[in-house]
Amino acid sequence: MTMNGLVLIGAAFPRTGTMSVKKALETLGVGRCYHMHEVFLNPQHIPIWNEICNGKIPNWRELFAGYAATLDAPACLYWRELSIEFPEAKVILLRRDPETWYESVYATIYQVTMDARGEVDPALRMIRRLFFEKY
Repeated sequence: MTMNGLVLIGAAFPRTGTMSVKKALETLGVGRCYHMHEVFLNPQHIPIWNEICNGKIPNWRELFAGYAATLDAPACLYWRELSIEFPEAKVILLRRDPETWYESVYATIYQVTMDARGEVDPALRMIRRLFFEKY
């Protein structure tokens, strides 16, 4: 598939089926999907996301070069900005019952990132800052 930017932008929070959709889209040939797991695979993106949290507008095309879609955090927090940069892209919102979503996030992401105090994984600090403190 020839890509000229993102073709799909995920507006859904983590724990709403984003990993399953990522795997499905990649299996169906849509292209690579930028998911939180990509941040762990590309730690050079962590400072970029921290700058975004501080209000700096990145070069979205450069950040997502080689990707056809975004799903999950941190990109989902900026779906509006991405839809302006990539106006031809479709926006997808995955939904989940709010109570079971909260329980799932609390039992997983929240516990891991709130335990991330002091000198720990910079990706976990970035998640905590972007997802729990800012949004």
